Amino acid sequence: MKADPSQLDFWSQEIFPVRMPVQSIDIERYRAKIKRAMARAIRECPHDRPTIAARMAQYLGLSAISKAALDAYTAESKTGHDVTLIRFAAFVHATGALWLWDEVASVQGVTVLIGDEARFAENRAASPGAKAYRGRNPQADRSACRAGQARALMAAKISIIGQISEIEREIGLRQQSYSKLVREGRMRQEEADMLMARIRAVLATLHFCREHEADIRAYMAAKKGTAE
Repeated sequence: MKADPSQLDFWSQEIFPVRMPVQSIDIERYRAKIKRAMARAIRECPHDRPTIAARMAQYLGLSAISKAALDAYTAESKTGHDVTLIRFAAFVHATGALWLWDEVASVQGVTVLIGDEARFAENRAASPGAKAYRGRNPQADRSACRAGQARALMAAKISIIGQISEIEREIGLRQQSYSKLVREGRMRQEEADMLMARIRAVLATLHFCREHEADIRAYMAAKKGTAE
């Protein structure tokens, strides 16, 4: 059957990007990219900078990491202050911005899969579409793989990490949209602040659930056992 030209092809949309590694890095542009990404993670994080610095220190078992150091890591003008890999890992933990790993690795042709995304990728071997196309050519194989991943994505439960990533994305979109609406007089600043506070509270709740997942699961299992 011939597809309706007016109908969008959902399966042709890329689920996970296929990247090519760069042959050399423009260090100034790459440094600025990382600093901007870290600054974005801070903006979207429910914690302020001193708290993030404290969470980093706790994660690494250090007595303290200063807010000034954190400011230097995210300031594009501070070209002599690059974050180390160890402190970057602590920063990702402190902010919950796991998408940062994909941001820094993309220049090497790498796509970082988070949470259930890795399980979706495994459907390449199991999906009927992938089996039908396997061995013909790489492009067809990747297309079939993505179709299987998309079907699995629609049917599977969304992990808490995936929910956090989506809320972080939504916060970024709202910040841009609300700022414009306030400037144009189509939204009051008080309303924008209230809505942002609500969605940040959702993010904080998800982070709490993630950090205490083991305790929550143990409580629910105990409650279920008592009910039985």
